[in-house]
Amino acid sequence: MQLLGRLVFLLIRHQAKLRFLAKAQKTGTLAYLRVLKGSRRVLMALLGAFLMLQIMVLAAFGSLVTGFLLWDAEPHFKLQILFGIFLALCGLPVLVLGFLFSERLWYKVSGAEKLVAHVLKQNQNSKPDGEKP
Repeated sequence: MQLLGRLVFLLIRHQAKLRFLAKAQKTGTLAYLRVLKGSRRVLMALLGAFLMLQIMVLAAFGSLVTGFLLWDAEPHFKLQILFGIFLALCGLPVLVLGFLFSERLWYKVSGAEKLVAHVLKQNQNSKPDGEKP
């Protein structure tokens, strides 16, 4: 009789686990779909902002070139100035991106520097005296 009671208890517990897992799976799926929808909207907004930025940059280049063509100066002098401006417009984003994607900056900003220092400090404290880290 006791064996039958344990068996019924195990079956009930198993059914409860299955119901819990099914509910958790539904909740997780709904959360995943909400995150996916939000990510899609953010991606669309970023793409729209990027396209608007590209249109603004193209308009700025066009007005710059048109302004220099309308300027009354030697063509050679105008081309040298345009070359310098376009070289700066190409080089500045490269420098900015190089700085933003530098490993040192991400190491400091992300807090990894503090985490590594904390781990090293704990490691040094756990070593016996006379043993080098």
